Amino acid sequence: MPPKVWETGPAVRALCLGINAYDNHPKLENCENDAEQIARSVRLLPDGRRACAATVRKGPQLRDKFAMKNAITSFLAEIDKQCPPRMVLISVSCHAIQDGADILMAPSAASSERAKLRQESLSHNEIFSILYEEMHEKAKVRPFASLCNGARCTALVVSHQCSC
Repeated sequence: MPPKVWETGPAVRALCLGINAYDNHPKLENCENDAEQIARSVRLLPDGRRACAATVRKGPQLRDKFAMKNAITSFLAEIDKQCPPRMVLISVSCHAIQDGADILMAPSAASSERAKLRQESLSHNEIFSILYEEMHEKAKVRPFASLCNGARCTALVVSHQCSC
């Protein structure tokens, strides 16, 4: 018998990252606003007994690859692994570049040189790996990635089924 809604964590926990200003790339106008809007939408989702929660991190907090990874791992560390949410959403709205099979999400201090950008950016596969490492024992990790607006916005979703 599946757990009742109130025996699991909140329906959705979201981390929304947005970067408008870059040191070496053109400024983007709406990425930080996108992060705020997605977070606001998640917080308004109906969930019965538990509030859906969202965390926002913006450009100055996302200067390099380490800061982006740290934002994700810190967010995941706060999730109750005994009763995780039914869905974890990590939304990244920033400059993104397709490099072969990888989607590279550029931190605000990323180089404009393509060779350096590969090392300095966080790929969607790295995010999936972090999600798997942090959540696989209590959840089925089902990654989903989608690009919109010419590789500027990337959304990553992981679904969870826990046995609380």
